[in-house]
Amino acid sequence: MTILYARSGEDGEPRWTNTPTYQHFEACAASAYDPRLVHELTNVTIIGRISGTTYIGSGGGGRTGPVVQIENLFRWSDCLSGDDSPECKYGFLDPQTDIID
Repeated sequence: MTILYARSGEDGEPRWTNTPTYQHFEACAASAYDPRLVHELTNVTIIGRISGTTYIGSGGGGRTGPVVQIENLFRWSDCLSGDDSPECKYGFLDPQTDIID
């Protein structure tokens, strides 16, 4: 997946500012995450290691950027407080077990 980089707050949650970086990177995992939990505009924090570089095209242009091998992926839910529906999962995701039926 292609991730848009954001600075993190003290708790690791992405902080979006009025001056975006427009920096992207590729993130890879051994297996797929449920697309209902990780999709466009989902806020995540990735813990991993850089495993190489790749060409990342965006908005009519592109550049070479890092490839990060995901070791842990934390999903920040944007659901209302107390909503415990499966689509509102908050916390670390396991691509093997966090699949919504």
